[in-house]
Amino acid sequence: MITSRKLVAALLAQSLSSCEAFQSSPFFGPRSLSNERSALFMNKEPSKSDPSTTVIDKEEEDDEVYGAKFFGGNQIKEDLFDTELEAVADQTFREISTITEYNRFDDSMAFGDVDARNFALRLQNEINVVTSNFPSTGDRSVYANSFSNWETPLKSPKGETSSPIQTLREAKEFYKDLDIAIVTGEKVGESSIEVTWVISVIWPNMWEARVALSGKSLFAITYEDNVPYITSQKDTLEGFGESNDVIKAISGQFFPRFWDVYNIGISPAAEEMQKLYPVKKLFSSYTTFEIAPRLVMRPSINDKQGRSGRNAQIIPMHSFTTIVKTTGPAKDLYSTTTPIEVGIKPKRSGDGQKFNQITWTIPIGAKSLKNPVLPFPEEGDDDAQFKYEMQKRRRVATIPFGGDPQDEDVGEVRKKLYEAVTQDGFVPKLDEDGRPMFFFLQNDSKACFTEAGLGMAVYESRPNSAKSNEIGIELTLVIF
Repeated sequence: MITSRKLVAALLAQSLSSCEAFQSSPFFGPRSLSNERSALFMNKEPSKSDPSTTVIDKEEEDDEVYGAKFFGGNQIKEDLFDTELEAVADQTFREISTITEYNRFDDSMAFGDVDARNFALRLQNEINVVTSNFPSTGDRSVYANSFSNWETPLKSPKGETSSPIQTLREAKEFYKDLDIAIVTGEKVGESSIEVTWVISVIWPNMWEARVALSGKSLFAITYEDNVPYITSQKDTLEGFGESNDVIKAISGQFFPRFWDVYNIGISPAAEEMQKLYPVKKLFSSYTTFEIAPRLVMRPSINDKQGRSGRNAQIIPMHSFTTIVKTTGPAKDLYSTTTPIEVGIKPKRSGDGQKFNQITWTIPIGAKSLKNPVLPFPEEGDDDAQFKYEMQKRRRVATIPFGGDPQDEDVGEVRKKLYEAVTQDGFVPKLDEDGRPMFFFLQNDSKACFTEAGLGMAVYESRPNSAKSNEIGIELTLVIF
C-alpha cells in the first residue's frame, strides 16, 4: 500500500508541475497558449513512460490507495454498476419530479434594469456557446466590430491582439473543464454596463484541482438599433483591490488541500467560497472577511424535533433537482461547492407552538449557474420550503469549531464570538426580530452540481479535534 508520505510526495510533485503549467495558462500565465507548454499537460494524462510524471516507484504502480476503490469510479464501482437498475432509477426520478423554472436573469435583485438584463443574458449565451458547446442562439456577437481595448489580468501581456472570445476558445482547449457564469449586472451611466462573474476551471494536473475566481467587468458600450455592443472592456478581480494579483488569487487552489488528501477519492476538489479581504489579528480568536455577491439555494424546514433530531446536519431532500451518475458509460461530469451554510432561528407558530426554522445556504457551482434558467423544485409542504436568493455582499466573522450545527456547546461559542467582535468595535447585523445573525459553516460538506442542478451532497469524515468547521456572525458592512 502506498504510504501517506509517498502519496503526499506524489501530489506535491504534481502541484509543483502545476506551477510550471501556470506559465502557459491562457487565463493566468504571462505567455500565450501558443508558446511554451509543459509536456505534462499536452495529453491531459500523466505519461507512464515519462519518469518526470510520477514519483511512485514502478513496483508500486499497482498498489491501492485505501478507500479510493469505493469512491473513485474504478473497477469495483464499475463491477457493481447495473444498467437495468440505472435505467429504472432514471425513469422513476423523471416520474416523481415536479420541476418548475427559475429565470435568474429576470431577478431584479441581480439585474436591476432591462438593458443590463438583456445585455448580460446575451453575453452569457455567447460564453456558453464557446466554453460549453451550448447551441448557438443565432444572435450577433455582443462585441462590436469596433471593439479595440481590453484591460484584464486574465490574459497574456503579449496577447494584445487576442480578443476575449478568442482567449476563451484557447482556454477551453487547455482546461479539462471550464465554466463561466455572469452573476449580476447593472447599467453605469449612459454608456457603460458592469457585470460580476465567477470563473471555475479544472487545473490540468494529476489532482485535477478546482480553481475558481470571482471578479467584475466594466464594459463601454455603443448602441446599434437600440441594442448595446461592447467597444472596450476592463476586468478586475474581487478581493485584491487595484493589484489584480491573479497569482495570489489562485496559488492556494491548485495545491492539494489537506482534507482532500485525508479523504482521498471521495469526491472532486471543491469550488471553495472565496474569503475576500481576510483579517485575523494577533491573538484574536476569530477571522473577519467578506463574501462576494452570489446566487444561492435556500431550502428550509420547520424543525419541531429540536436538538435531538439532528436535522440540521444534512441538507433536506427537497433541495435536489437532479441526480448524479458517478459511474457507468454515461457518468456525469460534476463539480462541488463548499461550505454549506446552516442557520437556525427560533420561531413560534400561530397557535403559540415553538419550533426552529433551519435554513441551508448552498452556493451554486458555476457548472450549474452558467445556465440562464435553473430548475426549481416544488415545495413539499408548509414545513419544507425552497427558494433561490441573490445575496448581496456580506461581511462576517467566524471562529473555528469542531462538531455539528446542533451540538450543545454551539451556544457557548456563539456567546464567545459575539463578545469578542463587539469588544473590538464591530457591529453585529440584526435580523427582523432584533437578533444577531449567527450561522454555521459546514466545511466538511460538499454540494455536487451538474449542468442540470444539485444532485448529491458529500459529507466527509473529520475529527472534531481538527475544528475544521466554523461558527459565524454577520457584521454590518461599511462601504467607503
